Amino acid sequence: MGSAAAMSMTDEKPNGPDRKRVLLGLAFILLGLCFMTYRLDLWEINLSRHAWPFVLLAIGLIRLIDPPLNKRQRRSHRGGMWLIYIGLWGLVSEYELFGLGYGNSWPLLIIGAGLNIVWGSFESPDPRTRQEN
Repeated sequence: MGSAAAMSMTDEKPNGPDRKRVLLGLAFILLGLCFMTYRLDLWEINLSRHAWPFVLLAIGLIRLIDPPLNKRQRRSHRGGMWLIYIGLWGLVSEYELFGLGYGNSWPLLIIGAGLNIVWGSFESPDPRTRQEN
């Protein structure tokens, strides 16, 4: 098979919108509307500011379990793991676990970014198009 034929096979998208992305987008819209109505004193909701790390953890888990478009493609888990890392850092910082708060836990973000870069160096430039052997 020629490279043009291989590219056209990997670039094909399924018919219709991706339901997972639509649901995730709608969840973000709903969350944003809730925060907006709260900020404008239109509706009293009790969303704790301490809940944001859980949102990142949920999105990261969704990205980890989201299968590739077809069985021949391989998807990188770096994005999902990065969101989980940021979510865990947020939990530690928000609740001051292990004596770590925002003021003294920020170096963990630099460490995580370094780990993410090293992990990426072991992957191909576009892991979504890398073929399984």
